[in-house]
Amino acid sequence: MIPVQPFKTKARTVDHLGREQIADSPTAVSELWKNAYDAYARSVSLHIFDDAPATAGIYDDGVGMNRQEFLDRWLVLGTSAKIDEPVPSADDRKGLPIRETQGQKGIGRLSVAFLGPLCLVISRKTGSPYIASLLDWRIFENPYLLLEDVGVPVIEFADRSQIGAIYRDLSEAVVDNVWGRNGTPDRNARILDAWTRFDALEKKNGIAPLTSNRIVEAVTRAELTSRHLAPFDSWANEAESGTALLVFDLKDELSVWTDLARTPNDDEALGLKENLRRTLTGFVDPYSDGSPEFNYSAVVHNGEFEHLIVSPDEQFGLTDLHQLEHFIDGRFDQSGIFVGNVHAFGRDLGEVRIVPTQPTRTSAIKRVGPFDFCIGTFEQEQVKTTHEPAIHTALRQKAENYAGLRVYRDGLRVMPYGRPEVDFFGIEERRTLHAGREFWQHKRVFGRVGLTRTANPNLRDKAGREGLIDNAARRELRHLVVTLLMKSARQYFGSASEFRAQLLPEILARNNAAKAAETKIAKVGVRELLTHLRDQGPQLDVALNDSKSLATEIREANRAKNPDHLARLSAKVESTVQLRAKFRPPPKPARLSDKVESDYRDFRDRYNAFAAAVESISAEWNAAAAEMPDQDRESVIRSALGRHQKSLSDELGKWQQQSKALLSAEILRIETRVESDRGAYYSDVAPWLKDAEKKEISIREVLTYLDATREQLSRSLAGYYEPYVKALTKLAAEIDIDSAVVWSVEERAALQERLDQLNSLAQLGVTVEIVGHELETLDLQITRNLKRLPKQIRDSEAFKLAFDAHEALTTRLHFLSPLRMAGAQLKGVIEGTKIADYLFGFFESQLRESNVNLEITDEFRSFNFIDYSHRIYPVFLNLVNNALYWVKFVTERHIKIDMVGTEVVVADSGRGVDLDDVPHLFELFFTRRVAGRGVGLYLCRANLAASGHSIRYQQGGPLLRGANFVMNFKGASHA
Repeated sequence: MIPVQPFKTKARTVDHLGREQIADSPTAVSELWKNAYDAYARSVSLHIFDDAPATAGIYDDGVGMNRQEFLDRWLVLGTSAKIDEPVPSADDRKGLPIRETQGQKGIGRLSVAFLGPLCLVISRKTGSPYIASLLDWRIFENPYLLLEDVGVPVIEFADRSQIGAIYRDLSEAVVDNVWGRNGTPDRNARILDAWTRFDALEKKNGIAPLTSNRIVEAVTRAELTSRHLAPFDSWANEAESGTALLVFDLKDELSVWTDLARTPNDDEALGLKENLRRTLTGFVDPYSDGSPEFNYSAVVHNGEFEHLIVSPDEQFGLTDLHQLEHFIDGRFDQSGIFVGNVHAFGRDLGEVRIVPTQPTRTSAIKRVGPFDFCIGTFEQEQVKTTHEPAIHTALRQKAENYAGLRVYRDGLRVMPYGRPEVDFFGIEERRTLHAGREFWQHKRVFGRVGLTRTANPNLRDKAGREGLIDNAARRELRHLVVTLLMKSARQYFGSASEFRAQLLPEILARNNAAKAAETKIAKVGVRELLTHLRDQGPQLDVALNDSKSLATEIREANRAKNPDHLARLSAKVESTVQLRAKFRPPPKPARLSDKVESDYRDFRDRYNAFAAAVESISAEWNAAAAEMPDQDRESVIRSALGRHQKSLSDELGKWQQQSKALLSAEILRIETRVESDRGAYYSDVAPWLKDAEKKEISIREVLTYLDATREQLSRSLAGYYEPYVKALTKLAAEIDIDSAVVWSVEERAALQERLDQLNSLAQLGVTVEIVGHELETLDLQITRNLKRLPKQIRDSEAFKLAFDAHEALTTRLHFLSPLRMAGAQLKGVIEGTKIADYLFGFFESQLRESNVNLEITDEFRSFNFIDYSHRIYPVFLNLVNNALYWVKFVTERHIKIDMVGTEVVVADSGRGVDLDDVPHLFELFFTRRVAGRGVGLYLCRANLAASGHSIRYQQGGPLLRGANFVMNFKGASHA
């Protein structure tokens, strides 16, 4: 009988199967999240901590593991647990339906080795104690070490307070895999020999520090703290099950999120962050109504702050897809035939059926099987799109964040499909041959391929989870999708499509006409305003002076009881009243230059003064008329009645003449144009008719050209006459077209301006976030190192001055603490006295330097209510900050916070708010401050509204002559 020998496995095999099989850290996180899904978790999360060294945790609320299951499943590679293990009970599944397993090879857990070398596993199954295990994956890099000699420590415990001591015991057991002290003599000798040889090899290759030293150092440097266990629900609630994987000494791909040495513009750091976002965003299929219940998130912890970087709330889903102007949504059947709905240029083209160019494979081991498919995009040029400008701009931004044709299996994402650098379906390659005809653009499409393990068993993942295995089924899948993309581009969307040829000219004409009309209307509005200011300005000044004299004359005549004199003044009164309509300024365009804006405001103020004088004259005249003898009163009334009737008749006659003249001119112009347009068709086709008579071209070519020319002219003429008729129809229906157009133009201009400002503010927000974190970190470093300086330096006068200045800066920064929103927030009692102390402390130096008196009354100090401090403190901070800016323009600088009845008023002695600006005060980005951003008052209203409170601006009081902001707080009381 021939003797047989078993395989011996080197420890390095684990390294080959795990770390070396994974492409990058985001893919590793994805694999571990899928393991949580297979464990029937409802939620899973990645948390990255700014420790030294950087630490990360992956937490789930799945079924968890007891000690035996950890030994039989987690520590057994290639286990068949996911193939033949019984489905967890309904209790273990916590009411979730049975799930198709994502893992098949039993090595997915080894992905954790790619995140970092040292891993702590804590798990608990309902009704069982916790188990903990610690492992340094660098042990498996030693090519001389046998796998059977590696010991993985596992401890079972129930008392969570013992976790510190447990971690120390686990650390000692991990180090024994290098020192070889606690095993059998043979095992210890083999371990020592393996590390001696590996150390020698690394020294020969110039590697330092040695792997053996790094393993020993890692367990002593790594520190397990309460913040690492806080996100683990099973740790906070012993009734819950789940698993936590804590990884110490992270690789750059995750540690970059907390690395302060990296500059904000570091291209590599930005690329690594974006890769994590793009890989984990849309982890659960957002294009399906039947996606599994599986919540996911990724959070970065910087000090006390938490920053959410991935969540299911931030993605592009089926609803968004169906709002695109171009999309396809349907399903491939088992024969490869696609049936689904098509929308092109915003029009529903109904259900279509697309047959593959070649028969699909039907063999059980080669077939693809049925699968869902959807894809959508939008025109890249705004002039060609059916989307509104603001929506088009938003879609371009969404494409930057969420674009990609992804692949999902049973609701979970298959990597790496959908990443910008992975063009599985060769979309960009075909675009290089003919961009217009192929249409689809890899980085501008949204969509997915929806597979299931049951229907598509031959589409299996590679060992490294970086795509599908290259087999006949994969190639068939790619062929079917590529065929659909090519056919749909040619039939419905691309430059070769008849739909594009028919619909795009109409869209272009409409968008260009709208843009031209908008520009023209804006120019006309500015021109009308400038003409009015130029022509009426001097006359307005004369009328204003005359009105003052007339008011005085009426008072004197009334005092003298001279009815004849009053009667002679009646004509002057009427003509002055009529001037009010003449001088009234036209609607102000949305955008004016600073010079025109200033001229307009000056004219408006003079007009308001004139209008007030006219009101005064009318009041004086009516008062005088009321005191006349009866016979004089009757004549005055009749005279006024006749004047008013004549005035209105004159105005109506003027408008009638103007309208008739314009309508007559328009009728003549339209008749002339129609006659000209009637001959356009014949003049265009005449050369072809001559060629046809000479028989130089076929009848078919002539007829085709005649049809095409008629269609082209029809679209062109419709683009002119249809809007014209619609405008007349609106006039006939007594719709004020001028007001509607002016409002539309101004609203669009305002929206575009706000969108530009939002983008700018978003960039500012990112910068502030980064700088704020850096300031806090630098403050800790400066304080710690200043205190470490030698005593003789710390006793010097220069050091004390520098330290005092630093303390002052730190104190200033600490005032921002009530404004923090990160982490858990609890409602508390907001007291007026605390707000007062906060404001005086924050603005102390500014109040002193600007010589401003901030008065906060005892009535306000006794005021209190319950709310979130991070919502309320910024309101008062913004209001006082605004007041400080505006009172610097006046001599008496006073800010007052007081109670008026049950309402809080913040007032100042500044210039107050211009009447035209009052309706826009609380709009985002509206500001009259030099270099202001227009965010403060908007946030005041938004913060207050979030809790049911309100704020308004009150003209002319009630406290001071400047700006007065009145706030009503729900549920407020006095101490």
